[in-house]
Amino acid sequence: MPVRGIATTCEPAAKWWLGISHPTLSKRTAAHVVHDGGVTAGVIFDLFGTLTGSEVDRDGHVVALAGVLGASPEDLRRLMRDSFDRRAKGQLGDLRSTFLTFCDELGLSPSLEMLERAIHVRMQAERHMLEPRHGAVALLGTLRDLGIKIGLLSDCTPEILDLWSELPYAALVDCAVRSCDVGWRKPDARMYRAVLEGLGLDASQCLYVGDGSSAELSGAAAVGLRPDLLRVPEEDYFRYDEEPDWAGDTIEDLGQVLTLLG
Repeated sequence: MPVRGIATTCEPAAKWWLGISHPTLSKRTAAHVVHDGGVTAGVIFDLFGTLTGSEVDRDGHVVALAGVLGASPEDLRRLMRDSFDRRAKGQLGDLRSTFLTFCDELGLSPSLEMLERAIHVRMQAERHMLEPRHGAVALLGTLRDLGIKIGLLSDCTPEILDLWSELPYAALVDCAVRSCDVGWRKPDARMYRAVLEGLGLDASQCLYVGDGSSAELSGAAAVGLRPDLLRVPEEDYFRYDEEPDWAGDTIEDLGQVLTLLG
C-alpha cells in the first residue's frame, strides 16, 4: 500500500494516520527526568498486552467465526495466523474485504447476512481485547501531569480504526502509529522513527514498554530507545514473533513505569 509522508508532530493538523493527538500537545513541554545519566521526556507503549489486559478466548472466537462463515475452525485458525502480517499491514483492506479473502481462500461463498454477522462477532471480540489494563488510564494521566509525552506503537488490523475514538485512552496519547495505516510492522525501524518524529523527541529521551510481541524490544533497542518488557506473572497468551530469550529490563506491573523515569 502507498505510504503517506511522515509528519513531524501529532498535533491536530498533522497527518491523521499518525493517530489521535491531544489538543494541548503543542502547549506542553516535555518533562526532563534524569534516567541513568539521560533524560526521559517520553514513554512509547505497545498496545495489545501492554495498555490492554483483556485477551479474548482466541479458540472460542475462531470457533464462533467459523460457525458463522461455515468454515472449519482449524482451517480458519491457520489462515488467521498465517495472514496476520498482511492484515496488520493493511494489505487485505477492511474487515469485509478480509473475510471475503478468507472465504475465497477457503472455497466458501458466504451470504451478505453471514458476512455481516461475522463482522459483528469480530468487532465485539476486538472491543473486548481493546479494554484498558487495570491502572492503564490512570498511569497515562499521571505521565501527562508530569509533562511526559506519550506515544503508541501498534501492530494492529484495520478494525482498530473504527474503534479508536471509543477507547478511553485514545485522547491521552500524543502520537499513535498503527501498522495498518503505514504498511509497516515492528520491528521495522520506520515504525519507531515515525512515532519519535511525531512526538518531536530523540530515541535517547524515551522509554519503550511492550509485552514482547513482534520482536518489538530488540527493534526498540536498535533505534536507541530504552526497552522494558512488561511480563505480568499470571498472564500467558500467544504472542506473534515473541522474543523468549529477552534478557533486558523487565517489569511485572504497568504502574512500575513510573519507577523507570528516574
